[in-house]
Amino acid sequence: MPIYSELVGLLIPGLPLMDGGRADCQWGTDPDAPAPGIFGASHLPTLERQDWVANSNDSYWLTNPAQPIIGYNRIIGDEGTERSLRTRQGILQVQHRLDGSDGLGSPNVFDLSNLQKIVLSGHIYSGDLAQASVLANLCPMAGIFNTASACSAIEEWDGAATLSSVGLPVWQEFWNNLLNLSTNYWMKPFDLNDPVNTPSGLYTAPFAVKKALYDAQTKIENANLSFTAPLSEQQHCGVSDTTISIFGAGGGIGAFTIAEDSDLLSGRRTLGPDGYRISYGNSYIQTVTWDSGGVHAEGFLTYSESTDPASPHYADFTQAYSQQRWYRFPFHPDEIAAEQISRITLRGTSTPVGE
Repeated sequence: MPIYSELVGLLIPGLPLMDGGRADCQWGTDPDAPAPGIFGASHLPTLERQDWVANSNDSYWLTNPAQPIIGYNRIIGDEGTERSLRTRQGILQVQHRLDGSDGLGSPNVFDLSNLQKIVLSGHIYSGDLAQASVLANLCPMAGIFNTASACSAIEEWDGAATLSSVGLPVWQEFWNNLLNLSTNYWMKPFDLNDPVNTPSGLYTAPFAVKKALYDAQTKIENANLSFTAPLSEQQHCGVSDTTISIFGAGGGIGAFTIAEDSDLLSGRRTLGPDGYRISYGNSYIQTVTWDSGGVHAEGFLTYSESTDPASPHYADFTQAYSQQRWYRFPFHPDEIAAEQISRITLRGTSTPVGE
């Protein structure tokens, strides 16, 4: 067991590993736990503020960078460590909306309209950090690698994963290659005093970084995928109607609007002449506001409600999502009654437990 523990520790640093045969490794129970074997509320992170809190499927640590949450058990989450590009993007989106630098209206105002634009913007944070450096420093100095096609596409890229974006696939493949490198590719390392903005500055000199761009270009070429076509022609639904175009990209490259193919989750991303088949990412999305008139909620079930190809609801929500046509959810009883399709009442006899 000790040798096994050491191997796991090397492969997955920080992963708790316990020996089920030892009494001191049995689950503990907090006095305020609602059930045996778990933490109670007093030992779980919480944060209440009057401005904002946010989380992007990441540690609780930077729920708001102005008040980092610290001091909790490592098994709950990590603290004081580098955050994902998606988490940093999510925080920056809030900050830019509040200071008005996002161009979506007056500062310090979130309304349903600008919230929805931010959620589905498709903006790619790695592009903010590195696109200019790739074009200025990497493309002219690729050495033995001819990356002209990739660089041309990246030059046309708008830094987003919208349906009209050109060049997203080659950037996504390039950045995914960087994520798999053991070589450092940042000029400025992670800084605990500036966790939202670091690491930053792409280090373009290493051979591995140059090769990462060349390999991305080669992958696009081998798939016979166009370097100049918009994303609407290169990324489609992989769940229901495969003609529906899907915007968004992988969280690893700094997309807040997530769209990934299932093979990516197992490390086997595949490309064909029509690009990516999306079967993972944004699923249920809900934006909510309220005033004296009551609750107003709009959203999507991105993969639609029915698994029956003959159903009118097999791909209707997916199509609406592709076109960013937000659906107004019924909330008040009269709204719910107006949208009721059918009612089924089930009757039967109960069976006592144990019979």
